[in-house]
Amino acid sequence: MKKIKGDASFRTFFRKRNNNQTSIIVYSKKEKKKNLLIYDAINKILLNNFILAPKLLNQNYDNNFIEVNDF
Repeated sequence: MKKIKGDASFRTFFRKRNNNQTSIIVYSKKEKKKNLLIYDAINKILLNNFILAPKLLNQNYDNNFIEVNDF
């Protein structure tokens, strides 16, 4: 995994490579775990309204990260 530039939030982003595919790991500090839940909820709203947004591939809220597709 390679750390990549993120946005102006408390999240940290990493690019994960698996063969020829990549995904993005979004990590948040434990005290900001709620931030990941909000991120996930907003993405679902966008996707449900046919707005291009990263699809949630995996989540592990206990370890403070989610994995989304990379496009």
